[in-house]
Amino acid sequence: MGNIAKLGWQRMDVLVSEHGAEDVLHMVCDQVANGMSLSEIGGNEGIPYSVLWRWLNAEGRMEAYRLALEARADKEAHDVLHIADGATAEEVGVAKLRVDARKWAASKWDRERYGEASKVQMDVRYQVDLAGALLEAEARRELMHKSVVVDNETGEVV
Repeated sequence: MGNIAKLGWQRMDVLVSEHGAEDVLHMVCDQVANGMSLSEIGGNEGIPYSVLWRWLNAEGRMEAYRLALEARADKEAHDVLHIADGATAEEVGVAKLRVDARKWAASKWDRERYGEASKVQMDVRYQVDLAGALLEAEARRELMHKSVVVDNETGEVV
């Protein structure tokens, strides 16, 4: 482990000992939900991104981070409307870029609500009685090749 990583883990240990792991997790998740990246949070706290990421991956903290990303996806989706509504004719290109970036990020952070609709694939499996199907086909074929005699008065097949 390099010196930067060692210092980052030391700083992480200090934060956890001062505030507790749950409070640090809430702090990180609140900032993520409000629009900060892990890189920005780590930079503010003196912790490298890699250390913060590994800490989140340990001991079941990733679920809280995933929920924070979903909250951020909501925030970005709401921001899209403000960006689009506030754009002037001169700013349309920049506004479109900002909107597209937020839509893309929201689609990755909360695929269920903001992601592209997936194609539905169906795998239909059924069983066919081949012996029965062959017998039915043979019976139909024989009927087609038989001479059929019809009684002209009654219309019945003789």
